[in-house]
Amino acid sequence: PDFPCIEFNGKEDYERYVKDFPHIASKSHVFNSDAHNLWTINEAENYLELEDEPYSSDLVRHNFFEALRGTQRKDGNI
Repeated sequence: PDFPCIEFNGKEDYERYVKDFPHIASKSHVFNSDAHNLWTINEAENYLELEDEPYSSDLVRHNFFEALRGTQRKDGNI
């Protein structure tokens, strides 16, 4: 199947996989999205910027999934 987003444990894994599978470089990707304790969270290094104006929880959820798909809109509309 064709996946719009790929998760990697770390940037080293990403670089290795892109070298072996260059077509994944165009996919959206996230790093360490499932940290299970505070010391494995890389929030200063790995984060998503989501449009949230005008603020609504529906817009944030929508833009989260759109960002993973690589299709987040920049105008704040759903």
